[in-house]
Amino acid sequence: MCDRCETKPERWFHYWASELLEQADLGVAAQVSIGQYRVDFIVPEAKLVVELDGTFHNRIDVKAADRVREEDLEARGFGVFRLDTREATWRMYAGAERLLSILADRLGPKRFRVYCPPLATVDRPWEFVLPPLSELKEEWED
Repeated sequence: MCDRCETKPERWFHYWASELLEQADLGVAAQVSIGQYRVDFIVPEAKLVVELDGTFHNRIDVKAADRVREEDLEARGFGVFRLDTREATWRMYAGAERLLSILADRLGPKRFRVYCPPLATVDRPWEFVLPPLSELKEEWED
């Protein structure tokens, strides 16, 4: 359970991302302050910020603020990965594949392959195993 997560999609993402990234010897931290911002998640070893975006982020003014925020975070050396809340919950396999692909790019394929789980292949170093959906459903309903 994520005590620092503020929403159900954040709790759900933290649950499966923690399980997934543990297979790659990586961690994920929730609600971390970086400069003037508090980011949803960070994968410290990859200097990757993960932001979960709901429909609120589709507004023009919010998109503009998100761009400014991303530019500042990138100037500090962080990559920013935006994940729609649907990809964090109901389409988590698509979200997980995108996340791991970005991590492979950031960490370098050679380093990432060293830590990737047993289902990985040379062509797809980010293959993974997520926790059973029944566990995620229980977490979602809490």
